[in-house]
Amino acid sequence: SSIVKCPMQSEGGSSVLCFRIRLDVKAAVLQSGPGDNKEHVRVVMSVHPPLRIENRLPVPLRLRAVEGGAATGRHIGEEEIADGGSWHVYGADLSQPVSVFPSISGFSRARGAAGIFSPVTSKLSESVELIEDGTSSGAPTFVLQAEHSVTGWGDRVT
Repeated sequence: SSIVKCPMQSEGGSSVLCFRIRLDVKAAVLQSGPGDNKEHVRVVMSVHPPLRIENRLPVPLRLRAVEGGAATGRHIGEEEIADGGSWHVYGADLSQPVSVFPSISGFSRARGAAGIFSPVTSKLSESVELIEDGTSSGAPTFVLQAEHSVTGWGDRVT
């Protein structure tokens, strides 16, 4: 599969829309008729987001995604993902690391960002500590952990 990157201009500035394109060549079909033999090959093109993030928590999860570094990266987008829902991230071209800043109702802040994708290393900071509302000590009260997988179609799921 390949990533296709489409620059876009809007009133608020420029952004990027990315797609993962996959071509599958299906088995050849031989059709024969009177004095005529034809072979047909079927090609299927499928278009997917480069990254899909699933919320496996029993509560809604709000994420802000950045590309290129948690502190100074390019803002990809924000989404509130319902429990059991997913976010199809078309703003990530996967040429740079992708990190997310999570927030959950009842927790005042997160300590850091979770690195969910890197094109060059498998060492990511995949967990984030959430601080519960009203906690004065600042001790983490909840840790979110990211899991990664690649489907049979090559979709990256976090």
